[in-house]
Amino acid sequence: MSIYVDELQERMVYGHHKWCHLLADNIEELHKFAIMIGLHKEWYQEGSCPHYDVTESKRARAVRLGAKEIRGDELLKVIKRWHGWKKK
Repeated sequence: MSIYVDELQERMVYGHHKWCHLLADNIEELHKFAIMIGLHKEWYQEGSCPHYDVTESKRARAVRLGAKEIRGDELLKVIKRWHGWKKK
C-alpha cells in the first residue's frame, strides 16, 4: 500500500496557502497517515476519490514520512484505481 501527494496546485489557493491532495491505496492507511501529519479526520473528503487537501507544510511533512510525490497524470491513475475498486 502507498500514500501519495500530488504537486501543489496553482489553482488551489486559499488564503495564503497553495494546496494539494493526500491520497492512499486504502482508506485506513490514509486516515492513519493523515493523523501522523497533523490532519483531522473531519477534513477527509470522500467524493470521487477519497483524499485530504493539504498545505505545503503538511505536504513536506508527508514526504519526509514517506509519501510518494506524484504528478497530475499519476494522480489520475490513482483516481481510476479507486473507481475500479468501487465497482467490484
